[in-house]
Amino acid sequence: MRIILNVKEIGGKIGIEAKLDTGRRDTARERAAGERLFQHLGGVFAKLEESAAKPAPRIKRLWQRVRAMFK
Repeated sequence: MRIILNVKEIGGKIGIEAKLDTGRRDTARERAAGERLFQHLGGVFAKLEESAAKPAPRIKRLWQRVRAMFK
């Protein structure tokens, strides 16, 4: 199971797209856990996008947090 994220900045706004890719060999329990995690992350990313719409200094801090998550 994979969660694929696409984070991009367009016109000063941050957009986060997430996709859940389940494998054929995943059990029902693994699939259910992955879907719950995906739903939780969706809420987190929605909050990040909302906070990115605030003034410029906040966007810089947000980008630092996003970059730190993927290092």
